[in-house]
Amino acid sequence: MRNQSTIISKDEMAEALGHSGYLLESRIETELKRAGYNAASNSAYPDLETNKSREVDLIGIRFWKLEPASDRFDWLMTVLTIECVNNPQPLAFITKQSESSLADEEFPITGMPLMLHHESAYMHIVNLLGLRGFHHYYRGRIATQYCSFHKKRSEKEWMAYHSDDQHNIFSTLTKVLDFERSQSPGKFGVGIQLTFNYLVLVIQGDLVEVQASGDDCAISDSDHIQYRRFSASETEYRTYVIDVVTETFFPQYLSQVDTELEQAKQSIMKYRTVLSEGVDEILRMKKPIPKSGL
Repeated sequence: MRNQSTIISKDEMAEALGHSGYLLESRIETELKRAGYNAASNSAYPDLETNKSREVDLIGIRFWKLEPASDRFDWLMTVLTIECVNNPQPLAFITKQSESSLADEEFPITGMPLMLHHESAYMHIVNLLGLRGFHHYYRGRIATQYCSFHKKRSEKEWMAYHSDDQHNIFSTLTKVLDFERSQSPGKFGVGIQLTFNYLVLVIQGDLVEVQASGDDCAISDSDHIQYRRFSASETEYRTYVIDVVTETFFPQYLSQVDTELEQAKQSIMKYRTVLSEGVDEILRMKKPIPKSGL
């Protein structure tokens, strides 16, 4: 007979689940579906560095076929790649004014066409659609450093640190985008095919912003912080934007994304002819469709 003291009770199960991120994932999935997204939990993706299959907590997708219909399959899609964390201690981000704007090629839009000939010059789609005028990636303070807190062994003094688990969460998000950028567009026919990719960390606990000034700092509660993460190899340097939001702010964040995509759709429809000509040029050159992103 099993020792009952070694078997977890239902109350203990509920408490353990409450301390984990599993219930948070379920709530965020429900919120995605309520907002009109197709949501998939524990989605698999290939890690390009190790060639192994990995999992991400949630993927949320919204799809629009561009109207009026043409003889091509023209569409726009939003993809939210989401990790969920129940943080027992506040997650703090040290913010600053951005010293440089996000480069066109660093904006996480994939698909085709990304480079276009317009008004006697080539330009990136970020400029054609005017994304700098309305997208939140181009405004507000940014963070490039973060930490959480734990007590030292003496349990008398708090220590700022970030754990391997936190590092791995951000790595998961960026690796999913790396995979999306590696894919050649045109898998679903030929036409205007644009995907706006958002990397999101949703936390259940407290989120704080730290504004440093010399040896002093001002700390305030926050609900949304734009975190920029960088990676470098022998051949390239990449910038990633990750939106860190609280669970309570997440519905408002989805509304913000929808507003941005509605403005993007208006710009796409305004320049639909230019975009279609960009697709024509890709086909006319008889070259493989260029890979998305960087």
